Parts: sequence; C-alpha cells; structure tokens
Amino acid sequence: QWRADTPFDLAEVLQRLVTRKQLAGYEVRQRFYEIGSHAGLAELEAWLARRRRHE
Repeated sequence: QWRADTPFDLAEVLQRLVTRKQLAGYEVRQRFYEIGSHAGLAELEAWLARRRRHE
C-alpha cells in the first residue's frame, strides 16, 4: 500500500488496478489537457485565453 506522506509513481497504482482488472478506459472526442507539467498547464492556459477572446 502507499503512504500518504511518501511520494510514489502513479504507474504503480495503475499497474495494480490493471492486474486486478479494476481499471477501465473511456474514449472521448474532445482533447484532455493534462496539467501535471508546466508545458501542459501552459497549453491549457493558452486554450482558455483563446476561448475568452472568442466569447
């Protein structure tokens, strides 16, 4: 199990869920913006700014 006060790799959690057949996928038609990195957050902010300009 994972401790709340210790960093861990999310891949470990996902692998355990896959092994137990407890992970499902869901296909979407719209883009998902990941915000776990500076680059991903910047892309989302740029997209939101473009939307605001067109409203």
